Amino acid sequence: MKSELDAILGHMEELNELDVSSVPPTFHSVSAASALREDIVTESLPREELLRSAPAQEAGGFAVPKVLDTDG
Repeated sequence: MKSELDAILGHMEELNELDVSSVPPTFHSVSAASALREDIVTESLPREELLRSAPAQEAGGFAVPKVLDTDG
């Protein structure tokens, strides 16, 4: 594993030697249009109506199975 890490770090050193001063900073490597919609506040369904379709309820919300074991 040491040789693999050395190879990765060696490659990073090569990248550090590149002159990127004329390259503008970018967030994405390719141009991408925003897939997000505008955030508009609208009326939501009443809690009671939503919870009617829930298989299980707890403390006024949806009851879901535990997915993380926090014992230990």
